[in-house]
Amino acid sequence: MAEIIRPWGIIPETILLANPRGQCAGVIRTVEFIEGEAIKAREEGKPGPTVVGQPIHNEYEIARLKALGVRVVEPEDLASIPQGSRTIFRAHGTPPYQFKLADELGLDWANTACPYVMTRQRIVWQRASQNGSYVIDISKRGHPEQLAVYGVAPDRVYPVEDIDQARNLQLPNDHTERGIIITNQTTLSTTETEATRSALCKIFPHAVIVDGICHATDDRQEAVRFLAKKAGKFLVVTGTRSHNGKMLGKTSWQEGTPAQLIAGWQDLSPEMYGTQVVAVTSAASTPEVLVEGVVNFFWQMGVQDIREDGLAELVERERRIRFAPVEKNPRKIF
Repeated sequence: MAEIIRPWGIIPETILLANPRGQCAGVIRTVEFIEGEAIKAREEGKPGPTVVGQPIHNEYEIARLKALGVRVVEPEDLASIPQGSRTIFRAHGTPPYQFKLADELGLDWANTACPYVMTRQRIVWQRASQNGSYVIDISKRGHPEQLAVYGVAPDRVYPVEDIDQARNLQLPNDHTERGIIITNQTTLSTTETEATRSALCKIFPHAVIVDGICHATDDRQEAVRFLAKKAGKFLVVTGTRSHNGKMLGKTSWQEGTPAQLIAGWQDLSPEMYGTQVVAVTSAASTPEVLVEGVVNFFWQMGVQDIREDGLAELVERERRIRFAPVEKNPRKIF
């Protein structure tokens, strides 16, 4: 079929929607809990819930939650949270000292951290805080998850971002006796993480590897690799601060397919989709309504071949994921 050309550029012939995509089980768990607390507070005439830090990395979703009466504060403003407002800690994880401060302030709180992040924190607590091992954490410096893991054992956790930092890392002389754990942030690029991990293992061959990449990150990147072979461009619908969204775009580029990160259909311009086949995916914090906006944009432009495409076995695996409900005022974190 010949390319369709309009005044605003080439119209794609086909739009492929990556599957799996969008909000993961951990994000859905967090969002649904916050929504429930907001509705309950409104019905009881109490202050809306307060989230410490951005609950997830998507601006649209945060604005929607705020419209329900949710308040967002930075960790240093814990003391400003009014009594009667449920305090909620973010999906990315929280350093333990913040839980202790919440208790000291008499706050009713809940930890909505992704269970996979909590597993990483628990491993660090067991191996570092309890057994004295050293932890090398492959992570994005300053990311909330990196800070949450580091905060479990600041004197034992050594964050590294890439191969260069790995090669220059120096641990205390007793690391052979005490042991080393290599773990990693849940939302990293799987290929880059493996390269950094391999470099570390050459330096510290006795280290024990604990892979932290979560299934949702891995599945979405795998779906991008699958569709990148079929598309001339990839659109990633993502929040500006979403690390896993950036990694989806990076994965597409690594496969040889140019990618653009967009917040929604309003960001689209002809140079982003001037090819016959365009693939679309979304980050693990992105609500499906934003993908629907992109689909409607192309539909109104005259694109009729818009369809789901992906890896059925990964979609089925995600459907089977079930997390325990968020616990309020937990007596034990680790």
